[in-house]
Amino acid sequence: MILFRGRILTCMLCVFVAACTATPTPTLPPTPNIIVSTPTPSEAIAPTPQPSATTIMPFTVGAVSADEGWLSSVRPVADKLGARWLESAEASALVAQGVQVLILDEAASAQANALAQANPQVFIVARSNFSLAETPPNLLVLGGPASREDQAGFLAGMAAGFATEVERVAVVSDPSVTFGKKYRNGFTAGVRYTCPKCQIDLVDFPAITDAPTVSAAVQKTAALGTDVFWIAPGGYAEAAFEALAGRNVSLLAGRAPYAGENFLVSVTLDFPAALSTALQNYQAGQPLSGQQPFSLASGNITFTVHLDPNGRLSILDLRDIETAREKLASGALETGVDPLTGEEK
Repeated sequence: MILFRGRILTCMLCVFVAACTATPTPTLPPTPNIIVSTPTPSEAIAPTPQPSATTIMPFTVGAVSADEGWLSSVRPVADKLGARWLESAEASALVAQGVQVLILDEAASAQANALAQANPQVFIVARSNFSLAETPPNLLVLGGPASREDQAGFLAGMAAGFATEVERVAVVSDPSVTFGKKYRNGFTAGVRYTCPKCQIDLVDFPAITDAPTVSAAVQKTAALGTDVFWIAPGGYAEAAFEALAGRNVSLLAGRAPYAGENFLVSVTLDFPAALSTALQNYQAGQPLSGQQPFSLASGNITFTVHLDPNGRLSILDLRDIETAREKLASGALETGVDPLTGEEK
């Protein structure tokens, strides 16, 4: 009888242990990989694997630009790597001071080839939307016709479709150039992805447009009730930001906000991130050269939420945007825009 009772207790214990083991442990849903920041210049570092090096050489970086906003976005990259920093509007002045690296803003990049050929001892990083048929070995060009502005526009369009409260959004762009067309058509595809019933206002400007014309056009669009604007990069952008600053609209930008600017979201071709990768490779004695396009696959297109006091973008919205970002990066999702011509497929 004692043996029989012992077997009963053993069986009951086994059943209890098995039941406890079979109880599922609740798991939290994955958190979206969306950057949330205060309005400061972007310092995101692209997730490109960096080369290892046993010896890190110090170096001097010179930046060629008269644009303080641009300088403030790239200066922290050099500071973070411990580089000595110089800046001037004239490349020749920096070369004369013995810089080892020259960083050219978009305006100065027109002279990138000539500078690289004339100064083979200097590593030059330029920014261009256009193809360079031939690049010297000491020149790295970030950007070019293979860059995926359509992917940046698509993410901005998704955010606009989620954020609008009146189902009416606008894109300010320059479709007369290929990269501007990619921004615009990518945006319209992203809006349709999240808000099929949304009305999309197309505010088109050539790259060179006087500020009063830009201001009048965007304010007229806002007066029609449009509550979300995507200001794609272009010569009209600063005038558009200024005209809409006092309006009750949500601004999506193609650059990081400067101090005092209130953007809901920025989606950027992240030059500082790509520059960081380039400088780390140079510092490790493995400088890159040629042309490197911006894309989600290469990790240098950045989606950042800045200020959203009214909760225009929910956690679920951000998860959907993150899922789309991952699928676009892997090729599982397409924007519906030709990445070379900018035309809708």
